[in-house]
Amino acid sequence: MKRLISILSLLVALSSIGRPAVAEEERSEPRFTLRPEAKLQLEWDSNAIRDVGGTSDTIFKTFAGFTAAYKFPTDTAITGQYQLQLWRFLSQSVNSTLLNVGTLLVSQKIATPWFTSLDPFLGAQIIAKSPTDLVGGVARTDYNLLAGFNIVQSIDTDSLFVGGYRYDRLQAEVFETQFSGHALNFAYRNAFDKQFLFAAGYELQYRVALATTAEDVLRNSVSVGMDYYPIQWLRVGATAQYVNDIFTSSRTARTVGGVDYWVIGLNVGSNLLFGW
Repeated sequence: MKRLISILSLLVALSSIGRPAVAEEERSEPRFTLRPEAKLQLEWDSNAIRDVGGTSDTIFKTFAGFTAAYKFPTDTAITGQYQLQLWRFLSQSVNSTLLNVGTLLVSQKIATPWFTSLDPFLGAQIIAKSPTDLVGGVARTDYNLLAGFNIVQSIDTDSLFVGGYRYDRLQAEVFETQFSGHALNFAYRNAFDKQFLFAAGYELQYRVALATTAEDVLRNSVSVGMDYYPIQWLRVGATAQYVNDIFTSSRTARTVGGVDYWVIGLNVGSNLLFGW
C-alpha cells in the first residue's frame, strides 16, 4: 500500500502537465528518482477534432519516455519529463500525429499548519508535432510557460486531495491557437485493496485567445479513472472524461457557442520506479 501511495504522488506530479505535487515524504525516500514509461492506450472520442459538429473517432496512442526528479535538502524539486507520443486516428487518419513533448518543472514544497504541503511551481514545455499521414497535416513546434501552485492534503494513509491553480502561456506557430489560460483544479486519489488506485478530478479553465479571430474558451472538465496493478511493474487502467467548452468573445463577453464531448480510454503500461 505504501508503494501505491508513492506511485500516486509521482502521478499527481505530472498527471496533468503543469501541476507538480507530492505527498508527505519519509526521510528514507531517495533524492533522485527515475521513472521509465511505456504505455499503449485506446480511446474513443465523441468529438475528435474539437469543433462544433465534429465526428467521433477511435484513437490508438503509443507513449514512450521517462520522468526524472531530484529533490534538494531544502525541499526544492526539479522534475523533467520526455515523452514520444504516436496518435493514430482510425477513421480520420489525416489527424494522425507524432509528438515529442519535453517538460521541465521547478517546485518548492512548503509546510503549512493547514495542509500537508503548499507547492508553488514554475515550468516550461516544448511540443513538436509532425503529421504521419501522407495527404495532410502541418508540422509545428509550440512552447508553453507554466506557473502556479498545488495544495496537497493527506486524508488518511490511503488517500490524498490535491487542489491548485495553473497559468499557461502557449506560444504556437499557428497564431490562432495561441492563448493564455487560468485553471483551477481539484483531484482525489485513493489506493485500496493493495492493487487498485481510484482517481477523480475536476478542472475549470478559462483560455484567453491572443488572436482577434479566435474565441476565448471556458472549459469544464470532469474525469474518473481506475488503475489496477496485477504485478509490481505493470499497470492496467480505464478512464472516462467529460469536457464542456463554451466559446466566448473577449470583446463582447457573450456566449457565442460551444461544444461538449466524451473521451473513454483503456490503457496498459509499465509501472517502474527507481531511486537513489
